Amino acid sequence: MNILITIFAQSQKLAKKIYVILETQKVSHSLQK
Repeated sequence: MNILITIFAQSQKLAKKIYVILETQKVSHSLQK
């Protein structure tokens, strides 16, 4: 059970990182225009 919680927590962190990176790219693209 603890393993599942750990995997879920790790995937949440990873998803947040990916989301932040994508948002940052969007902002930098709109700034370049």
